[in-house]
Amino acid sequence: MRQNSTLARSAWAALLIATTLSCVSGMHGTERGSERGTSQLASGGAAATAAGGEDLLLHGDAFGAAAATSSLLDTTVSATAAVGGDAGTNDSGEAPEGTANQDAMNTGNTQRRALQAKKQAVFRMHQLFTEGCMLSRGGSAAVLGFAAPGTTVAVVLVGLNAQPIVSVETVSTDLGTFNAQLGALAPGGPFSLLVTNLITQEIIEVPDVSVGDIWMTSGQSNMVMTLGDIEGRDVSPWTSLAASKLDATPNPNVRFFQVPNADSPTPQLDLPVSGELANGLRGDRTVVGAGSWAHGSRTTGENFNAIGYLLAPILQTQTGVPIGIIQTSKAGASIQTYVPQDYFTPDTRTTSASNAENSRYNAMVAPLEQVPMDGVIWYQGEADAGLGFSTPTYAKYAQLLQQLVTGWRTKFVKPLNTGILPFLVVQLSCTKARYSPSTAPAVYNLGRWAVVREAQRVVALANPAMSLVTAIDQDLGNDPHPLNKFDIAQRLQNVILGFYTPGYVNPGMYIEGPTFRTATFKAGGGANIYFKNVGTGLMMAKKTGSTALVGLGGKREAATKNAGLLQPRPLTRLPNNSKVLCFQVLKSNGSWIRVTGKLTVGRVTSTQTGAYSISLLRPSGTSGTWLGVRYAWADWPAGQIGCSYQLFAGGSLDPVVPFQYLTPAGIKQAKKGR
Repeated sequence: MRQNSTLARSAWAALLIATTLSCVSGMHGTERGSERGTSQLASGGAAATAAGGEDLLLHGDAFGAAAATSSLLDTTVSATAAVGGDAGTNDSGEAPEGTANQDAMNTGNTQRRALQAKKQAVFRMHQLFTEGCMLSRGGSAAVLGFAAPGTTVAVVLVGLNAQPIVSVETVSTDLGTFNAQLGALAPGGPFSLLVTNLITQEIIEVPDVSVGDIWMTSGQSNMVMTLGDIEGRDVSPWTSLAASKLDATPNPNVRFFQVPNADSPTPQLDLPVSGELANGLRGDRTVVGAGSWAHGSRTTGENFNAIGYLLAPILQTQTGVPIGIIQTSKAGASIQTYVPQDYFTPDTRTTSASNAENSRYNAMVAPLEQVPMDGVIWYQGEADAGLGFSTPTYAKYAQLLQQLVTGWRTKFVKPLNTGILPFLVVQLSCTKARYSPSTAPAVYNLGRWAVVREAQRVVALANPAMSLVTAIDQDLGNDPHPLNKFDIAQRLQNVILGFYTPGYVNPGMYIEGPTFRTATFKAGGGANIYFKNVGTGLMMAKKTGSTALVGLGGKREAATKNAGLLQPRPLTRLPNNSKVLCFQVLKSNGSWIRVTGKLTVGRVTSTQTGAYSISLLRPSGTSGTWLGVRYAWADWPAGQIGCSYQLFAGGSLDPVVPFQYLTPAGIKQAKKGR
């Protein structure tokens, strides 16, 4: 970014200023300042899941069967506290505990914002809109900055030979911010931004600007993990194969921005100018400084989150559109730190000194609310499952995740191509770090990580434009940070291209992995479990984790996807007619027991369109109708419930998403056991 204080700083600058003034003269009908954008969350159960997390989890996949959907919504909506504008009252209309002084709090926030406004008197750009920045093609591209209140600012996007592509005029707000709306832009670049203070005649030039798709990656340590963290520990060739797509030569069509780690008690208008950059989990590579844009390269990947690094070049290749990834993650962060202040309900306010409510949202996310995004990728939950914290919030995770999604979607501007901010959630992997079979098997019959996984699944089902990819097949024992970020990036790639990329068509691609649809229970024991998105059929298998991709046949299975996409690691499968593992069922006395299922590879029974079934067998010596079923329900399924092999879909090689399903009688039984 280059800033000039006089008109005659250079001949080229003088030419651009003249161009700017001529372009914006007479444009009195343009944007005059900006307010924080809002979007009305689409219907689909979101409001019903903002609170009542325990009931939500007890219902399990009521969404899997149409008859049970309304039941879930009916039973949770009565427990739902209003969010957004009505967050200050409970369902009786009274101010909930801790919010009686809300007016004073709002007054304090206004005063703090006024102090912020005084700091914005200097004419400058928002930290995100600096050299190498990305503008979104998916909606009305915004250019943000700061100037004294009431300042008229002209913004020109300049192409080759100093030819203006679009020019607008705006006026800074009382808070000293300006938001120039450039309209929908065609992808491409590099361009330049010329931003002129029409009162002082100061100009700012922002070079090397690109227009494309922008995704935000957010969460905690698994989203912080960089390629540098993985290299030297991951012996498989897949990460190296993907890394070769970003070699030592920078790729200007792939760009990364890291938001410095910071906390704030109040929402900020700009990103931190200095802080610890999320450069992985190794302490020897921590860098302190301001965030900046970097072209995609192997050097960049060493210090950027591995999921975003692996994902971006594939999206760019497949779409032909520049891709930008903005990283807003902090290792060890709880979900409360990312929920906007006015979207909590009283029963989800649990703070600690190291994880103050909404502190990361205020500092690292709120300054981006006016930046059009194509979507958010969220990978978080380990802290709330109790890892390293004395007061885990796993039982309320469904409520907190819903509050986060609702809050972000309301506060962020809406993408024009989808009308609602897409959310992609990475479900937690396996871990035995908190599991001690000799001292706490009863506690882990519930499974804190299992509860968080189920919360992630149910909230994803309850909301439009929200998708889930699982990491349940990633098992690194005591380490809660799976090295295989490659498969996670591959699954995200399929969902983004299949659901959230307008105009992209690839008939050979599997978009979603296999998921539970519904279940039927037999009198006296036994059940049929139905799945969808099973590809060429279900099979019991596990990751090989060794050599390169191999062909179909024998005991080794490889993906059957089109060339050009990330390919998942191959599987080692069990022989045909093997018993299906990983299932537990709820007996009428309230106890959960392990059962096996029957599956014939290659001859899976189709009972309805898109659904496939597995028969669960009644163990000898047992009786009574079952009231519920769980799959891979444990913090560490391999060690706790003998789930060393899991169900995968043929063709895609995606694992079945863990789930819990309870009948109405099962819900009552589970409540008794609380």
